Amino acid sequence: MPQQILHTERITLVPLADGHLEWETELDSDPEVMRSLGGRASTREEVESSHATRMAAARKVDRLGFWVGLVDDSSSAGGPFRPHTAPTNPTIGT
Repeated sequence: MPQQILHTERITLVPLADGHLEWETELDSDPEVMRSLGGRASTREEVESSHATRMAAARKVDRLGFWVGLVDDSSSAGGPFRPHTAPTNPTIGT
């Protein structure tokens, strides 16, 4: 089963997809954004590599992976979000 779309009152988490690459590039290459996150701005090539790594990791464990937070249907909540550890028997909505 693929990753689920997760909803809360304030945010919708959608599975990271190739369509998010431009958004990731915009954020990760912005020195002000990255300074707030404790890092440095990335090149497009670095973002593409990180994105490909995250996409590959998301395919390794069914229903786990990376999500992008959306507020009002725009990628403004930050992310991508990911689980810190993979449970041995993951469930959603229990």
